[in-house]
Amino acid sequence: HIRQDGVRSNGADRPTPKGIPLVAVGDSFTYGDEVNDRDTWPAQLERLLERPVINGGVFGYGLDQAVLRSEVLMEAVAADYLIVSLIPDDVTRCEFSYRYSWKPYFDIESGVLVRHNDPVPPPSVAPPGEGFVRRSLRSSFLADFVLRRLDPNDWLVRGSVRVHKRGEEVSRHLLDRLADRAQERGYGLLVLLQWRPGESAGRAEPLIARARERGVELLLIEEPLRRAIDSGEVSTYFHVRSVPGNPEQVGHMSAEGNRFVAAAIQQRLADKI
Repeated sequence: HIRQDGVRSNGADRPTPKGIPLVAVGDSFTYGDEVNDRDTWPAQLERLLERPVINGGVFGYGLDQAVLRSEVLMEAVAADYLIVSLIPDDVTRCEFSYRYSWKPYFDIESGVLVRHNDPVPPPSVAPPGEGFVRRSLRSSFLADFVLRRLDPNDWLVRGSVRVHKRGEEVSRHLLDRLADRAQERGYGLLVLLQWRPGESAGRAEPLIARARERGVELLLIEEPLRRAIDSGEVSTYFHVRSVPGNPEQVGHMSAEGNRFVAAAIQQRLADKI
C-alpha cells in the first residue's frame, strides 16, 4: 500500500512507534517487491529500532532517482538518518533517459554533474519510436494489463533510451552530492549495497570506493548473506521461481531475507542512533 504522502506503508497491524524517523530510499529491494507491507526491510527495521522508518523506495529506480528522492524526503521529513540502498544495476540505470517511462538523468559536463530531463516529460509524451497503435494501447488500463502478461519483456522495456555509458562516473558524483546534502541537513548517512546470488558488486565498485574516500558509512550485504545461504537455502532469503530457460531464477528478497537485511542495518547503526 502506498500512503497518501507517497511512501509505502509499513503495515497497518500496529501503530507507528514514537521518536525521530529514519528515511530509506532505493529501488525495488527497498520498496519490498514480492512481500507484504510489514515484511519489507524498512518495516522490519522500524520494529527492531522501535523508531519510525520512512520507506521511500520505488521499484525500477536508478541511483540518480534515489538521490533526488532522498533530497525531497530530507526536506519534507524531520528525520536524522538516511539509508540509501542500491543494487549494481542501479548504476546502469543512470545512463537512461527513458526506462519504462521518462526519467531524470545526469551526465558529466566539464567535470560537473548536470541534470537533464528537468522537468521530466509527462506520460502523454510518447517514448522514442512508439507508433500510434502502441501509444493508444498504453493509454488503456485493460490493454496494458493484458499485454504485461502476454509480452512482459517487449511491452515494458521497448523504447528505452540509453543516452551515455558513464554510469560509474555519474554514480561517484552522485555519491558526493548525496554526502554533501546529508551533511548540510545534519543527517547521518548509510549506503547499503544489496546482493543476490549470481551477481557481484560490478559497476557499483567505483561508487563504493568513493564512499570510502568520503568516509561514508557502508554496509555490504554480500559476504554475510553468502554465509547465511551456505548454511541454509537460497529460497529462505529470496523468492525463487522457474521460468523458461532458467529453472531457478532468483527474484527479490523474501520476508526472511528482508529480516536479515534489517538486522544487519540495526547492528551497523547500533552505536550511531
